Amino acid sequence: MLMNALKLLVKPAARRTLLSRPSMASVGMMMRQQRRSLFVQTQATPNPNSLKFLVPKDHAPLLESGQALSFTRSGYKEAQKSPLAAKLMQLDDVGGVFIGEDFVTVTISEEADWKLTKPEVFAVLTDFLASGQSVLADAAEHADTAIEEDDDEVVSMIKEILETRIRPILQEDGGDVRFHAFNHETGIVQLELLGACDGCPSAGVTFHSAIENMLMHYIPEVDGIEEYKDPEIERVSQEQLEKLEQGLEAIRKNKNTSSTKQ
Repeated sequence: MLMNALKLLVKPAARRTLLSRPSMASVGMMMRQQRRSLFVQTQATPNPNSLKFLVPKDHAPLLESGQALSFTRSGYKEAQKSPLAAKLMQLDDVGGVFIGEDFVTVTISEEADWKLTKPEVFAVLTDFLASGQSVLADAAEHADTAIEEDDDEVVSMIKEILETRIRPILQEDGGDVRFHAFNHETGIVQLELLGACDGCPSAGVTFHSAIENMLMHYIPEVDGIEEYKDPEIERVSQEQLEKLEQGLEAIRKNKNTSSTKQ
């Protein structure tokens, strides 16, 4: 009798334990929900096609201070250097990814809708941050505004102003600027707008009014700035334009032929 009583006491407890134990599927769902709630916030930028995703403050910096990475659809192979950029580029509507120290700016195509793309980007970012992966597959490159030993006084001053006064302002809006060259004969500084600044409707005003005025104010040797254009991107854009023109010409010829037959 005592043994039967013990069995009766043990079995219900076992049942309760089994019933209260979550399934593997529910555990996986809870883990995914935890990742999705990794406190990634978004911030609008002056460019309606770009959105700034802020990395949680308690998360390790994505890159070293002063470093930034920029990737575009035309440079898809280049994006493979960064696992994060590569995963974001796999999303159909993503056309550009800019990675800063504590944020990621994603740019979508003109036809895309943020209502549809934002959850996809958010999912990729939160999963990546939770994974603990490094943003760069290889050793990190130095910042382009880092002062080198062979930089002369003017170039050093240009880089210092870009690093301390201009870049922080642009990064607040999810963008950045990259130094390419300074022509001592013409006094022209070549700069490239990145992230949300690239393609932004107000980029022209930002580029020439703010940056140019500041550089010319502090450095007398600077007579102006011009936007750097990647030769490869320019070549691809030109080829696409030529193909479009050929297509339009073919349509016009077909219409003329049809009109003649009628």
